[in-house]
Amino acid sequence: MHMLSSSLPSLLPYAAPPRTRKRTVVFLHIPKTGGSTFRSILKRIYGESFHYCQDPRIDQLKARLAEFDCVEMHNAQFQGSRSWGHQELFQPRNWPLLEGCDLFIMFRKPVDQVISQYFQRQPVFSQLLARGQAAPRTLREYVETGRDAFSMQLAFLLAQDQLRASTPLTEDDLERGKQMLKDLEIKIGVMERYAESMALFEAVTGNPIPSQTVEIQNRMTNPAMIGEVDKDIRQYIAERSPLDEGLYEFATDLFEKQLATWNVTSQRRVQFA
Repeated sequence: MHMLSSSLPSLLPYAAPPRTRKRTVVFLHIPKTGGSTFRSILKRIYGESFHYCQDPRIDQLKARLAEFDCVEMHNAQFQGSRSWGHQELFQPRNWPLLEGCDLFIMFRKPVDQVISQYFQRQPVFSQLLARGQAAPRTLREYVETGRDAFSMQLAFLLAQDQLRASTPLTEDDLERGKQMLKDLEIKIGVMERYAESMALFEAVTGNPIPSQTVEIQNRMTNPAMIGEVDKDIRQYIAERSPLDEGLYEFATDLFEKQLATWNVTSQRRVQFA
């Protein structure tokens, strides 16, 4: 079941402007990268023409892309199991279906993303432990034993479920992810640079963020908890996250190039805290 949630402060009523061109926005939502907040913004912009994808079958996705102005790809329950919404759509044979779309994705510093994922799951782990079931009791246990603790951003991009995968991701997978970002011309967002990320969205789509000033609060994880994690555990996570570190470095470089291409200069109207 989809467990992520986010909220925006109360904003003035907003009427979405007429679309300047008919291109569907497709948002790839990597867990714990500020994506739930971005979803809140997209819902305000697109209203009833926003669609959260739950059916990954290609014929259904083709219909949704034609029906809605904005489609989010995340994880959802489909036919009794967790499914990445883009696992079929982003196969190379189906890329022609994306030619009329503007694609967006958010990335985050890998160490902070892993730590945030643990704190997000901590209540579930506590429930499992209370029932006598196995679960990590601490962040260190989580990163030492969790099969899906690392390379989460690359795994999502490639629609690979690490809990079920028979082999771990490799450098070849990293190169495949980089090539996908380039070949599909996916527009990059960076959680640590949220204002510039939203400004790039505005420049690409022609749709402004619905407020003069929006301060976005991280409601899912207390930032102080992340900041208080000691250096040894951070170093341990960093050493075991070479693929996501490589992907983040590549993505932020691509982000810089996209900002320059679209002549984006942020006025700090959006802040993620």
